[in-house]
Amino acid sequence: MTGPSGEAAWADYWAAAGPGSQGGGCLPKAMQQVEALLARVWREAARPLPRGARVIDLATGDGVVLRAMRAERADLKLIGVDSASVLPPAPRGVSLQSGVRMEKLPFADGHAALATSQFGYEYGDTARIAGEVVRLLKPSGGLRFVLHHSASPIVAHNLERRRALAWAAVESGLIGKARALATARSRVDIPTPPAFGAAVAEAKRLFPTQDVATEFATAVWQAVELGRRSPPAETLRALSVLEGKAANEMARIDALGGAASDEYRIAGIARELAAAGVRIDEPTTLGENGAGRPLAWLLVGTKPGR
Repeated sequence: MTGPSGEAAWADYWAAAGPGSQGGGCLPKAMQQVEALLARVWREAARPLPRGARVIDLATGDGVVLRAMRAERADLKLIGVDSASVLPPAPRGVSLQSGVRMEKLPFADGHAALATSQFGYEYGDTARIAGEVVRLLKPSGGLRFVLHHSASPIVAHNLERRRALAWAAVESGLIGKARALATARSRVDIPTPPAFGAAVAEAKRLFPTQDVATEFATAVWQAVELGRRSPPAETLRALSVLEGKAANEMARIDALGGAASDEYRIAGIARELAAAGVRIDEPTTLGENGAGRPLAWLLVGTKPGR
């Protein structure tokens, strides 16, 4: 995700994640097998690298890629960059740099033996980033990118989560009703109408597999209940925070949907890298699940040696 609004949305996400984050940023928490598969990809990428080799991870987030690589090879020099202005604390043995855009990397030519990215490269201007990747790689250096597949259950889960959140935060009208109630309470004490509790039940009914709708409706209900004993301005601030967090999450998911690649787009990304000077392997898919849907694309390439 690029651009000021996207960077703010991710900064909000990583600030909330805090110390000890075990993210990946967009993975459903229930998909433990996905995390294990991806960790295996990065451990395998670490094994053949020269001792002390430098790895640059693009759109690193919480450094999940580099954490997996360090578990395999503690001797590697692991650096992650991300455009978000706020990132969680770096994993042990890893350096994370915030506020760094992939289109303009702050590294010298030939700086790295390997460039990596997990669900990040595709959010940027891939044609421009391709040239930067080739520039920072040493001769015979490699790249390994895991990218969102448009047909993956990861994308499907996030899009359904967005639908649930859009209902709770926008379509239900809860925020507007809560603001009106808080404003009216500045003049007279008004009990919390049953409609707020009913909205929680409605969220459960409409989105039984997406807790986010129920959680948002419950948070609004709690805000107006607590608001009976607080100044209206406090309730209005709490509602604005909830609304902002929902807007940021929907922006992140919108960016994910726009970045996910079908066969046509992944072929275009591979052509951009080849045109920039990388010998790129044919794109492959990672770990199809029981329903036969691919989890992600994998791109592997090498910068020619001198």
